[in-house]
Formats: sequence, C-alpha cells, structure tokens
Amino acid sequence: MSETGLSTRAHVLLLSSTNFFIFMGTGAQQAFLVPYLEEFTDWSAFQRALVIATVYASMMVFRLGNVYLLRDWPQWKSSIAGGAVYVFFPMAMLALYFVPSYALALAAAAIWGWGGAAFWMGNTLQVLALADRAKRHGTGMGVLYGATNGGWAIGVVVLGSIFTYAQAVEMPWLLYLGATCFSLIGFLIMITLPRKPEPMPELPTWAALVQIMSQTKARIGAFLLFSAAMAFGFVLGTFTNFVENSYGAQWLWISTAFYPAALFMLSPWAGFLSERLGHGTVLAVGFFGGACGMAIPL
Repeated sequence: MSETGLSTRAHVLLLSSTNFFIFMGTGAQQAFLVPYLEEFTDWSAFQRALVIATVYASMMVFRLGNVYLLRDWPQWKSSIAGGAVYVFFPMAMLALYFVPSYALALAAAAIWGWGGAAFWMGNTLQVLALADRAKRHGTGMGVLYGATNGGWAIGVVVLGSIFTYAQAVEMPWLLYLGATCFSLIGFLIMITLPRKPEPMPELPTWAALVQIMSQTKARIGAFLLFSAAMAFGFVLGTFTNFVENSYGAQWLWISTAFYPAALFMLSPWAGFLSERLGHGTVLAVGFFGGACGMAIPL
C-alpha cells in the first residue's frame, strides 16, 4: 500500500490508464494530422509536415529544458500540466478548421512539445517511484508503455474510422472532436488521482551532462534514439501522404494502425529477448526490421 491509500498496483494501473486514453486521442491523431490539414488549407506538403516536426523539435528542447524550468514542481504537477496540453492541442486543431492560421498551428505544435515532455517526465518518474517499492521496475514500465501503445493502436482505428466518415460528410473537424473527448477522459482520471509526497530532484550540472554525453555508449544511444525518431517522423509525414495519395484516405488508419499495434505486442518481449540474446542483437534486428518497413513504399 502506498502513502496515497491505493495499492501500488492500482496506482500504476490508474496512471497507465491516463496514457491509454490520452494516446487513444491526441497520440493517435498524429497519423491523420497532415491529411487533415490538406483538407482545408493550401499549405504545401513541407508546411504541413513542418507542423508535426515542430512538435518533436519542441519536445527535444524541453526534454532537458523542463528539468530546469519545472525544477520546483512535483512530478504529479508536471503530469497534469502536460495532460492539459494533450487536451489543448486537438482543441486547437479543431479551431484551426474554422480559423485557418499557420502561425496558430505552429504555436500549438510548439506548446504540445513542451507539454509532451512534461507529461512523459511526470508519469514515467511517478511509475518508477511506485515500482521501486516493489522492485518491479520492468513490470511497471511495461504496464505504462503497454497501456500507451494499446490506446494508441485502438485510437488509430477509431479515429481513422471517424476521419473517413468526416471526409464523406465534409466535416473533417469531427476527427479532432473525437480526439479531444478521448484525451479529456485521460486528463479527468489524472486530476482525480491521489498525490504522494515527493522529494525535489537534484538538478544535474552542465559539467555532469557533458561528462555523460562524452561516453561512447551514451553517444551511440543518442544516435539510435535520433534515428528512430527521424524514422517515426517519416511515418507521420511522408508515409501518410503516400498512403492517402496512392490508395485513398480509407487506407490511412488500416496501414498506420500496424505501427502502434506492433509496439503493443512486441514491447513486452523486447526486454525478455534482450536478456537472452543481448541488447546489441535485439537493437540490430529491430533497426533492420524498421529499415525494411520504410523501404517497402519505395
């Protein structure tokens, strides 16, 4: 039993459920953002792709920046602030249909990047702290990421169906009404969760960060994360355009759903296989599979 009155398992499950609903909504809408913008703007393909790129550029900056900006915030407050932004972004995209503004789109994307970094920092550290008591870090993170990817996969299917219908009735904004509702459920769960006392984290010095990144393994890890993120950017931008233009919008959710579904099914096995085959082998196989997937449209 944690200090909050909930069992550790219940608290982890409830925290993970916030990820489930938020990624069923705002997380899943990413696959349809570029085609959605094409419905009612005359922006170029580059401009549309730049909106989603701005999200991740902002998140890259604030992954570290929030450590200092939010240094006086407990982790639950970071989660709530980030969760609120996950609700804000689909609302902004809904409003964009009625008031098309490229500046608004980029500003909303940058804000989402900040909120996404705050959300992941808060929820991940809360789950790790809870799992630490039971010495079940792997299980705790597995539940969190399983809920995230499961909600994401279901959201792609549901929002894809909504988007197909919305295009047929010439009301594409229905996509973002649905995304807002799903994310709002997750946010409402989050703000009702009990909050445990937390010690303020020790801030890393720049010298310590430089020392960490000077290590060979840290550089390799950073490169792999960058490569994986860049490939994901292609999926959200170029790939969705390719599918819609080549096969029609009705295939967007069908093709895109395989990505989070594969994550959901394979993530629990990644740790198991890494322990037996080695991290390097599993990483090599994973990146080779990803490269093959990206090469298929060629």
